[in-house]
Amino acid sequence: MLYLGLDIGTGKICALAVDMENGKTAGMVSASNDAAMDSEPGRAEQDPLRIRDICFNLLQELAELPEVKNEVAGGIGLTGQMHGLLLCDEKLAPLTPLYTWQDQRIMEAADGKRSYMDMMSELCRSAGISSPAPAPGYGGATLFRLLRDNTLPSGAVALTIHGYIAACLCRTTVIDTTDAAAWGLLDMQKGGWNRPMLKALRLPEEILPSIRPSGAVMGSLSSSTAERLGLRHGIPVCTPLGDNQAGFVGSVDLGRPAPLLNLGTGGQISIPSWLPSENGSLDNRPMPGGGYLLVGASLCGGRAYAWLENFFKAVGRDVFGLQAEEPLFNIMNSLAAVVPAGAGGLSVSTLFAGTRSDPEAKGAITGIDRENFTPATLCRGVIEGMVDELYGYFLQAETRLEAEYIAGSGNGVRRNPVLRRYIEDRFGSVLKIPAHNEEAAFGAALAAAVGTGFFKDFKEAGRVIGYLE
Repeated sequence: MLYLGLDIGTGKICALAVDMENGKTAGMVSASNDAAMDSEPGRAEQDPLRIRDICFNLLQELAELPEVKNEVAGGIGLTGQMHGLLLCDEKLAPLTPLYTWQDQRIMEAADGKRSYMDMMSELCRSAGISSPAPAPGYGGATLFRLLRDNTLPSGAVALTIHGYIAACLCRTTVIDTTDAAAWGLLDMQKGGWNRPMLKALRLPEEILPSIRPSGAVMGSLSSSTAERLGLRHGIPVCTPLGDNQAGFVGSVDLGRPAPLLNLGTGGQISIPSWLPSENGSLDNRPMPGGGYLLVGASLCGGRAYAWLENFFKAVGRDVFGLQAEEPLFNIMNSLAAVVPAGAGGLSVSTLFAGTRSDPEAKGAITGIDRENFTPATLCRGVIEGMVDELYGYFLQAETRLEAEYIAGSGNGVRRNPVLRRYIEDRFGSVLKIPAHNEEAAFGAALAAAVGTGFFKDFKEAGRVIGYLE
């Protein structure tokens, strides 16, 4: 039976159909997310109606594929950018833009002495709340800023973008624990809204949707929407989950749990654990089905390699008058491949975008001598720096996970053989890459298959994940 998965990313939206008997992707379509709106500096907003149109067009296109058209879909799962939110009315008309995870309005000055972020953190500390205040870009922080500006619409409901699209499919508004935690407003122990924090920040609980288990059936595809999409009326629409967790369950066979290292535009390492971490450098994120993901996120991630490419292009343009039109990544990979591990003593810290705990942190290139400051060693050094940052988070996890492999995802991992070999060397484990390219969309489809009872749990669902040889 086919299950549909929809992943609504900041830059790309993808829809796919998965045959749950064998884990094969029966069809996949994608499109650029061109919904960005003109915003003031420090603001990051997208048009939710434009995103809805892209999603509906992709689902319609997917339904028309020959491999999908005559098949019965068992359910629709959704995921997307988990920290952002929008507000809509009871008829699902958007009252605000989508404020994405990149939005930094909480960092703006509040009263000349402190930022809204400082104000929010002080309110939480004064109320004796042990959990940290929502971070910049988190939905809770955005709601606090709207409240302080008196621009929080009355009678509204807050939703993630994937929660909004799910509501458009079945006219029901819900959220799961992975997204509620991504807003910074979840009581991790009780699995409900953090009422002491809401009280301290004066955020009205009635604006928040009810919390449901990840992948649980939230409604069925309405007849009018089914006709528009070319799908069968009544297909179960399942509670969306955050893209970090969706990417994890779409990449890691939970019957054989392992860490997941993702390097694409950003970078993350996600480590499954039954206990939360006491280390403040790691996020404790709820896992669908129970337990936690201990997540270390590098804010720069794979963009460090793109930064180096831009530097090489600038040298060619500004020094030699040469304009490089094609990407340089293949050349960079070839250069890095001839440099032994350790980059000849040259070391690159890739904290070019800071860290969550220290946004002002800077990257560095050290260990330079007369022999090792070359394009090849720079390429090798940046590759090692990206992995080393994530390996550092891995060492901080208190879990005793004994994994037989490490899973890898993201274009940086898939397209860079030097990076893959260094991951295996650094972690001392074989690297396994999922055979399917769209891990989060695949994970959303798996969540729907669990929520509708096709699989009894996520552990059983993981058996259909195949890996590249």
